[in-house]
Amino acid sequence: MRTTHRWLAGWLGAALVALAGAGGARAEFVVHEWGTFTTHHGLDGAPYVWMPLQDVSDLPTFVYKAGPRATKKNTFPGTVRMETPVLYFYSAARQTVSVDVGFPSGLITEWYPRARPSARGIRWPRVTVVPGATAELRQEPAPSHYYPARETDAVLVRCATKRGAQHEKFLFYRGVGTFDTPVRVRLDGEVIHVGVVGPDVVEHGLLFERRGDAAGFRALDLRTGAAVVDRPVPASNAVAELEGALHALLVGVGLYEREARAMLATWRDLWSADGLRVLYIVPSRLTDEVLPLAIKPEPSSLVRVLVGRAEVKSP
Repeated sequence: MRTTHRWLAGWLGAALVALAGAGGARAEFVVHEWGTFTTHHGLDGAPYVWMPLQDVSDLPTFVYKAGPRATKKNTFPGTVRMETPVLYFYSAARQTVSVDVGFPSGLITEWYPRARPSARGIRWPRVTVVPGATAELRQEPAPSHYYPARETDAVLVRCATKRGAQHEKFLFYRGVGTFDTPVRVRLDGEVIHVGVVGPDVVEHGLLFERRGDAAGFRALDLRTGAAVVDRPVPASNAVAELEGALHALLVGVGLYEREARAMLATWRDLWSADGLRVLYIVPSRLTDEVLPLAIKPEPSSLVRVLVGRAEVKSP
């Protein structure tokens, strides 16, 4: 009997150690994502349909693109341009995962590394997360919004192809869709009306306007569901204030410092473009509904931060 008890105690101890080890390994697998939902708003404040693929793209030529048949000769219409979602992986142990991103309300139009796009999303069936590895990442001489996203502490990922392995610091995809976003923005002379519609709460917005050499910034409190404010007054420190507020917002909802800086660097030239725009954090429920994400094995921690970018049409 004592022998049986000793054996049982030893077996339970070994099982607990194994479970603790498995939990520890799992706890080191973290996935973070950021991206942008861009909408254009008409005189009534609602997003309108446009042709995002007709805009000139500066993506590198090695990025995969949906064929003309899928995009109707680059005239695929939508109310939302889903820009630069990138998935970062953090792991102390090498592992292979599958990644599926659904997009039932739109079409995935660009991606890298090689993946399997479909009418309802995109799939990376076998992504190897390789901590500690180094590789020369592809880069072309022309500048691109694509490259700043690499400036993080994420580990390399590798996807095998018939022509050899492709390495990158993230999984990248873009698309065009038609779905409801929560923010409405309307310009009425020198007054701006910002409202939140739908079931989700948007707490804060960042209002930025550029007119020639003048730029203005204003923080918005949207917790009551609406805000009516004057157009921002031009100020010499408007860009710095905007970047500081946006960086704090991104870190506050879970991005790492370097990820937030990479996102700011990706879209920094936007601050020099003429126009009035409102930036806000897309509610998590809406992100998961519009872009259902499945990673197997599941990460112990998953953070998804999509920034809404509402561009306002002037009368």
